[in-house]
Amino acid sequence: TGTVLYDDLNRIQSFELEQQAEDGSKNIWPQVFDIALVYRDSVHTLKVSLKEQNLRLAKAEGLAKPELVIFNSNGMGYGVFPVTARELESAPEIKNEIARAAMYLNGHENALNGLLSVETAFDVYAHGLKNEKNELILSLLTRQAGHLFWTYFTDEERLERQNEIQELLFTRLQSTEEPSIKKTLFRSFQSFAFTGVARDRLYRIWNKELSIPNLVLNEDDFTQMAMRLALYEHPSTGQILDQARTALKDPNKIERFDFLLPALSAEPTTRIDLFRSFAGKENREKENWVLSACYYIHHPLRQKTAIESLGLSLDLIEEIQQTGDIFFPKGWLDNTIGMYSSEEAYKVLDGFLVANPELNPQLKLKILQSTDDLYRIQHKEDLKN
Repeated sequence: TGTVLYDDLNRIQSFELEQQAEDGSKNIWPQVFDIALVYRDSVHTLKVSLKEQNLRLAKAEGLAKPELVIFNSNGMGYGVFPVTARELESAPEIKNEIARAAMYLNGHENALNGLLSVETAFDVYAHGLKNEKNELILSLLTRQAGHLFWTYFTDEERLERQNEIQELLFTRLQSTEEPSIKKTLFRSFQSFAFTGVARDRLYRIWNKELSIPNLVLNEDDFTQMAMRLALYEHPSTGQILDQARTALKDPNKIERFDFLLPALSAEPTTRIDLFRSFAGKENREKENWVLSACYYIHHPLRQKTAIESLGLSLDLIEEIQQTGDIFFPKGWLDNTIGMYSSEEAYKVLDGFLVANPELNPQLKLKILQSTDDLYRIQHKEDLKN
C-alpha cells in the first residue's frame, strides 16, 4: 500500500509504503521498482528499494501534487500495487508503454481482489481496445477483458455487455491495422461472438461472405471458427461442421476433428459421455485433444449441464498426474473446474479437498492455483478485508 499526504500548498508532505504478505505472514520480499509521478507536462520517477515492511520516501517530500501516481511503473516489482478507479481510467492515455501496461496489470489484480469493481476494469479495457497500438499490450487487454467477461460476469451481465464489446472490436477490425494486430482483434471478437449480430458476423466470415481487410486466415482459423459456432449453437451447426470437416485434407486434423465432435454436440449427454470416457487412460493419449474437448464441454455456456461431471474431473487428477505429461494435470484443471465460478462448483471443490486430506501437496497447490478465481468469487468480501 502507498499513503500520500499533501500540505496546504498541494505539495507532498509524506509518502509512505507498506508491504504486506497476502498469506498473512510477516514475510518481506526485498525488491526494487519505480513509482512515476505524472504531471501535465512531465513525469518524475522515484526509484524505490524496498527492504523492510515500511519505507518513507523522503525524496518525494516537497514535490508538487501529481495528476497521477503509477506504482511499479517499470514493471520490475512483484505483488499487488495500489491503484484507484480514477487512476486506472487514465491508463489508455499514459504515453509510456511499460507504465501503461503496468497500470493495466495493477488494475486487473486490484479488480480480482475486490478492491476495484470488475465493471470499472472491464470498461477501461474496452476503452483501451479502441486505440491500443502496441501488440503486446493489446494482447494483454484482450486476455484481461475476456477473463473478466467469462469468469466474473453473470450470465445476465454478459448479455448486457456482449453487444458493446463485440461492436467495438468489429468496428476496429474495419480500420487500417497491421495483420498481427488484426489477428489479435479477431481472436478477441470470436470469444465474444456467442449470440446475436456478432454470431451472425462470425458465421458470415467463416462462410466467406464477409471479408475483413488485412485479416489473414488459414485453414486452422476456419476450423476454429466452425467449432466456435457449434459451441455458440448457431442454427446451421450441423451444416457448418460437415463443411468444415470436408475442407480438411490432413488425416491428423481430420482425426482430431472427429475426436472433438462429441464435445461440440448440442446434446449434453453426448458431451458428458465423452468426458466420462476420459477416465480410461487409453482415451487420454492425445492430451492436447483432451484439453480442447474439456474446454468445449466445461465452457461457461455449457456449465449448467457439465457441472454434474465436475466431481469426476477432480477424482481423476491423481491418476492423471501419474500417467500424463508433466504439464497435463494443470491443463486438465484449468479446462475443467478452473473454468467455473458458481457456488455449486465451489462446494464440489471444497468437498473434494475435505475428503482428501492426504492429497499430494504439489497436486493440491495445482488445484488451488487453477481454482483461484473460483475461490476469489466465493470469498470476495473476505478478500476486501
